[in-house]
Amino acid sequence: MLDRLAGLVLSGELATELLEEMARSARVLAGAASCCLVFLSPDGTAACVGEEAPEGWERAVLAGEPVAAGWELLPLARGKRIFGAFLLRGPSADLGGTEFATLRALALLILENLSLRSEEVERARAVSERDAAVATARQKADLLRAVIRAQEEERKRVARELHDQAGQALISVLLALRHIETAETLEAVRERVKGLREEVARAAREVRDLAWALRPPALDDLSLTEATERQLRELAEKGGFEFSFHAFGLEGGLPREVETVVYRVVQEALTNAYKHAKAKHVSVVLERHGETLKAVVEDDGVGFVPEVARQGGRGLGLAGMEERAALLGGKVHLESGPGEGTTVVVEIPLGSVKEGGGERV
Repeated sequence: MLDRLAGLVLSGELATELLEEMARSARVLAGAASCCLVFLSPDGTAACVGEEAPEGWERAVLAGEPVAAGWELLPLARGKRIFGAFLLRGPSADLGGTEFATLRALALLILENLSLRSEEVERARAVSERDAAVATARQKADLLRAVIRAQEEERKRVARELHDQAGQALISVLLALRHIETAETLEAVRERVKGLREEVARAAREVRDLAWALRPPALDDLSLTEATERQLRELAEKGGFEFSFHAFGLEGGLPREVETVVYRVVQEALTNAYKHAKAKHVSVVLERHGETLKAVVEDDGVGFVPEVARQGGRGLGLAGMEERAALLGGKVHLESGPGEGTTVVVEIPLGSVKEGGGERV
């Protein structure tokens, strides 16, 4: 019988089968009517394996209360730590004999091993949860830094636009006012006021354009398709280049966060083409493939070396596009070279973004 138990231990069979065999062996050796084997796990819970268990067995094992009449409790302990117990109903044999003592020692060894395994599993689970929490915290920190960088880049761009456009326009207005002061005739004053009026109108248009770039009303009133095409058309009129626009699979609408991010990335790509590319033709394609939205902005302009651009002023704009896409788990791919034009591709997964939720920012 003990040889059978030793064989089970060496073969590494399932714990439940091993404990059941242990309880049956204890019943036979003790001449008991029934027997169950209790295992105390490291978390303080108890499990009972066997044919029958007395009422209140958990309190008897865990709290040391008296066991039910007709039952005998034999603790399995090492020092002050109890790993389990045998519960025997009506034992008739000598429980202090060599065979039963050997059985108790073997049972204690098995319960110690089970407890050790449980502790290892618990430690591994705790480590896994800790690592997951650390990874989540790092991811949130990375996203927060990306948001802050995008905000700072936006502020720099606004400051630059205010200085280059609105600031210069206001300086022109001041110069025109001084010019009026030196007019010698009423006719000269009228002529110079006319020029001043044109300067003020130009300044108003530039301020309006800047405000539109900061928060395009199109994002609130139009779909991504309509807003993007409108943006492309207006820049084409200003830049004097031809354009083409195509959209596929966008009839069902998109989450707001996705529309905002894609619009902003396309806006940056088109602004770069308008200001730097000297392109004759610019094309934009929006296409939805299953759970992925893809936008492609392509121009036939002068192109540039991306690595060099990243080290200069344009690098901030490229990094801003990548960081915006990364906030939604997306990515931006850039292809360009001197005299080869530029292609910007942004891909955003839709599965992790709730349809229609969130605010446009």
